[in-house]
Amino acid sequence: MALLQPSHEQHETNGPHSPPGSQVNARSSIIPTVHNDDEVFGRHSASQGIFVTEMDKDKPLRIPAPLRHHVEQLFKFTDPFCGEHLDAEYAELIRKLIAKLARKRPSPLVRGDLRIWAAAAIYAVGSVNFLFDRAQRPHLTGADLSALTGVPKSTIANKARVIRDVLRIGQLDPEFCRRELLASNPMSWMISVGGIIVDVRTMPPEVQAEAWRRGLIPDHPARPGDE
Repeated sequence: MALLQPSHEQHETNGPHSPPGSQVNARSSIIPTVHNDDEVFGRHSASQGIFVTEMDKDKPLRIPAPLRHHVEQLFKFTDPFCGEHLDAEYAELIRKLIAKLARKRPSPLVRGDLRIWAAAAIYAVGSVNFLFDRAQRPHLTGADLSALTGVPKSTIANKARVIRDVLRIGQLDPEFCRRELLASNPMSWMISVGGIIVDVRTMPPEVQAEAWRRGLIPDHPARPGDE
């Protein structure tokens, strides 16, 4: 049975899942100062000019080699922040968003203050997942994010708008949506099988696995080890 296409628009078919390998021990509530050559986050594929982070063996992040340093520095901003103020799932989604920005040609990450880009990436993913809604957990306000990052609230919001426009994302975007919200958003799981729109969660495991491999769905609903 052939998988043809997702029923929702896919902005990029190689949007991988990349959970951080371990929890981050944050030293401060403020995004830390970045120093060069601190830590390597993955391996480099010289043949493709792509830097690949070793975070998910099934779908590692793909980062163009020229943007490797920028991305490393941004991760050093966002990982500690998520470790202290959000959670590992937010860190995963923010890494995915940053990697996708790096793959844009030209990438907007090559210009501007990395601290602002980091804060804006957090804001953009938070907007997708209603982070600023008091009913959500975790929850932050825009003022909280500004105070914790040291970036003015208006600057964060404006840069986050650039990110949303470049990646064409909005609230509940399946690619950057938390799993709890995805489960309540049935459109995230619709694909076309033989010309018929179906909910992939009702399909056999091998069909689910193939849809996830092709990037047609945001997560694998029947991944081994899941309860």
